[in-house]
Amino acid sequence: MNPHLSKLVIPAMFHTASIWLTLALAVQRYIYVCHAPVARTWYVHWEYSAIPSSYQNEVDLCRAGSK
Repeated sequence: MNPHLSKLVIPAMFHTASIWLTLALAVQRYIYVCHAPVARTWYVHWEYSAIPSSYQNEVDLCRAGSK
């Protein structure tokens, strides 16, 4: 492997990816906290994909209790 690639390019790529992921997380948290009603309509499909199926019943119970 090229020493330039392994010492400069790859760490810079990972660092840049880390920064963008942190920014995306911050934006998502801002939307969830400051604009909760909008977040419920925009991110409802993410909710089920992020939660393992073993916990889905507990989530449904929590939702039923909060209504």
